[in-house]
Amino acid sequence: MDRVPHQSTPAQPNVDASAPADELAQLRHAHALLVSTLDATHDGILTLQYSDNSIYFNIRFAEMWNIPEERLADLDHITLAEFQSSQVRVAQEWFALIERRRSNPDAEDLSLIEMKDGRVLERHVIPQRSLGKTIGSVITFRDITQRLRYEDKMLFNQQVLENSGPMVWVDRDTLVVTYANPAACRHLGYSVAEMMQLHVSDFDPFYGPAENQRVVDALDAGQGSVGISSRHRRKDGSLRDVDLTIFLTEHTDRAVYIVTIKDVTELKLAELAKKRHDATLESLINSISDLIFYKDRDGRYISCNTAYAAVAGRPVAEIRGLTCHDLFEPKTAQEMEARDDLSIRLGREQSCEHWIRMPDGEMALYDIVVSPMWDEDGERQGLLGISRNITERRRAEEEVLRAKEIAEEATRMKSDFLANMSHEIRTPMNAII
Repeated sequence: MDRVPHQSTPAQPNVDASAPADELAQLRHAHALLVSTLDATHDGILTLQYSDNSIYFNIRFAEMWNIPEERLADLDHITLAEFQSSQVRVAQEWFALIERRRSNPDAEDLSLIEMKDGRVLERHVIPQRSLGKTIGSVITFRDITQRLRYEDKMLFNQQVLENSGPMVWVDRDTLVVTYANPAACRHLGYSVAEMMQLHVSDFDPFYGPAENQRVVDALDAGQGSVGISSRHRRKDGSLRDVDLTIFLTEHTDRAVYIVTIKDVTELKLAELAKKRHDATLESLINSISDLIFYKDRDGRYISCNTAYAAVAGRPVAEIRGLTCHDLFEPKTAQEMEARDDLSIRLGREQSCEHWIRMPDGEMALYDIVVSPMWDEDGERQGLLGISRNITERRRAEEEVLRAKEIAEEATRMKSDFLANMSHEIRTPMNAII
């Protein structure tokens, strides 16, 4: 679209025919310069003259409103308004804006126009005055679609920052905080204004030159981010264990560390409590002389106590992940596997006795009880087994049984002897009597 028709260009100034030729040339040059200047702007410009309802618009206005070139010569203020109403998303709102301008021509107005094609135009109405009287309106249109999208994106990013976990921005060269989100302020106990005056060493005494150099070297080597563990000192003096993730970016032509903070104090306390609990439980289990073991659903050892490890002939650490076939003779292992499978399948306790060859080659009899272990959802996750050496008890029982049999045999022989003696004595006595 190279030119707009003559009725949409400013009227030529009235020039006296007797004016010098050079003055006429200057006026025409000034007029041409004005037209070319208006056509060169990025904003669409529309002027309305109230005296005769004439209109003027620059090339950018026609392009912005998608006005076909063949219609430019036929447009007046009425047909233009109707054509514009076909381009906007809500025609009623558009006509309401026109009516508002007409009813109050002396007022300046600023509004946003939503187009059907998704664009958003900023409409600015400015009264055109001459000698203190409003003679028309100058209406500019500016496409702010990208600006609004950028502002929406920036607002979204700002909301993400404001509502995310603790995060601070630190100047790489000075290690002074340049930004802290609300979560970081709550984490350290400082206000936003106080955070802006802090050096990293004020709240992280463990982040020294050596640690900073390690971060610098890693980032310079192309590593996208660096993770470190440290401790933060809050405003009240308390210390918090933290995991930090650091990456480098540019902000206002300065290198800035973006540091995300994860407070792991409670997690470390929980881990420490768990370690203490596990150590206590392990000491307790290892102090028991009975053999104790745990297996998963596949029959692999999860752990055992030292008494069981002694019988198996291996350290506890080596037993983890093995099966009974790795520790015991084939027949014994098959019996153990069948017992464990039955307990897992039926979901109840099973007991049996096994002769087990000890590391020194001796055979020992163990009474073994296994029972399923359940998870929080009530699913069987493995089994627990407890074994007790009953070799001596069985020998004692057998000795008692043999003693009982000997006593019973002696009693029987005594009874037979007395019976025989009684018979032998009665026979001669009967003869004497």
